[in-house]
Amino acid sequence: MPSLPDAPLGAVLDRLDATWAPWTAPHMFILAMSGGGKTTLIRQVLGYTCAPERVLVLDPKPADDPSWSDGGWAPAPVTAVAPRFGEHHDGGGPAGLWYRLTASHDPAQTARRFAAALRLVQAEGHTVLVLDDAHELCLGLKLRDQIDSVLTLGRSAAISCIVASGDTGYVPRSQAAFKFAGQISGIDAAKAAARLVGQRGRDWEDTILSLEPFGWLYFDNRPGFPGPCRFTAALAAVAV
Repeated sequence: MPSLPDAPLGAVLDRLDATWAPWTAPHMFILAMSGGGKTTLIRQVLGYTCAPERVLVLDPKPADDPSWSDGGWAPAPVTAVAPRFGEHHDGGGPAGLWYRLTASHDPAQTARRFAAALRLVQAEGHTVLVLDDAHELCLGLKLRDQIDSVLTLGRSAAISCIVASGDTGYVPRSQAAFKFAGQISGIDAAKAAARLVGQRGRDWEDTILSLEPFGWLYFDNRPGFPGPCRFTAALAAVAV
C-alpha cells in the first residue's frame, strides 16, 4: 500500500480554512458509501470553515436524517428558500445563515423544489452549496444539468460546492480542488474511487478498501501541501 502520513483532523481543516475560497479553489468532492461518514465530515468542514457563510444543503432524503439534525450548529430544515435567504439570520449554524432544503415524498415535487433553489443560487451567488447524495440529485431527480451549471459558475459568482456522493457513477464535470475518499466496498467501486481522486493501481485500491467508517484519504491539488494524507473525522464534536 502507498505510505501515507496520518494527519490530525485539525490539520486538514486548517488547510481547508486557509485555502478553500470561491475565488481560488471553489469546490470539494467527498466520496464514500452510505454509513461511511460523509455528513459527519461535511459538518466538521462547515463548523470549522463556514461559520459566517451562507450555506444551503440540498438533502434528497424525505425522512429526517439525524446526521444533519442532531448535534450543535445544525442547518435549519426548510421546504423552500426565498430570495436573499439568510438576510434575517433565521437559519441554523453559528450565525443563523445555514439552511437544509428537505425533500418531500413526491420525487417530482422534490425536483421542482430543488430546481427552484438552484436557480436562486445561480442568480444570487455568494453561497456554500452542499449537495448531499449528488448521485440521487443528478440522476434520480434529473438535476444534473442545473447542478453542472452551478459548479461551472462557481468562481465567478462566489459559489463553493461540497459535492458528496456514495456512488462512483456520478462524476462532477467541474474539477474539485479538494477530494476526500472514504469507506468503499467492492473492487470495481475501489477502482472507480481511485480514478476519481486521481490515482491508479492496486495499491491505491487496497488502501481505499481498507478504510473504516469515518476514515478518510485527503487529496489536495493546491500548491504548498505535501501530498495525500490519511485522517479520521469522528462523530464527536461536530461543531468545531
